[in-house]
Amino acid sequence: MRLALVATAQGPRVAIELAEGFAVTATTSLQDVIAAGPRELVRLAENVEREVRAADVRLLAPIPSPGKVICAGVNYRSHLDENPNARLPHRPYFFAKLPSSVIGPNDAIVKPTPTTELDPEVELAVVVGRRARALTRADALGSVFGYTILNDVSARDWQFASDGQMMLGKGIDTFCPIGPVVVTADELTDPSALTLSTSVNGEIRQS
Repeated sequence: MRLALVATAQGPRVAIELAEGFAVTATTSLQDVIAAGPRELVRLAENVEREVRAADVRLLAPIPSPGKVICAGVNYRSHLDENPNARLPHRPYFFAKLPSSVIGPNDAIVKPTPTTELDPEVELAVVVGRRARALTRADALGSVFGYTILNDVSARDWQFASDGQMMLGKGIDTFCPIGPVVVTADELTDPSALTLSTSVNGEIRQS
């Protein structure tokens, strides 16, 4: 199932993506759907109020207020080309983006100053479906509800400053577009086989 959060006159509503549009439900929060467990997806499908064309909806961030956004840093070898001072870690290197930086997939990214050096970074975002601690490699994917796309917008002048301002470089308002949809884990049996890309004004920047 492919799930979105759309703006309506009555407020945000969870919607199921169709071939040419969305089935809008009466449910107001995808986070509540995730917290309720798999059976809630069945109820959601039975709770459709109307169908709308894709061109007639405004997509919001599917998870507008995540409890936390944890990103893996230096997770591509190409990072060494971007930053000669980078070192590939022996174990995953994590940092957090502030939840206040989250915006929808089509919302404007705002430069804090005209001279800020912005870069996009496309990432596959893993939506964790339940509280998870001390997981083993074997059961880790059992905690995944689904997957979406996240743009790890980065202010390079802050990130690569001599004093290493990672939080400022990554966590400024509008620096975390998410969406457009969350694809449930049952539809993506091998997420590692996906290809991600970023284009800016039609020019491929990442692949």
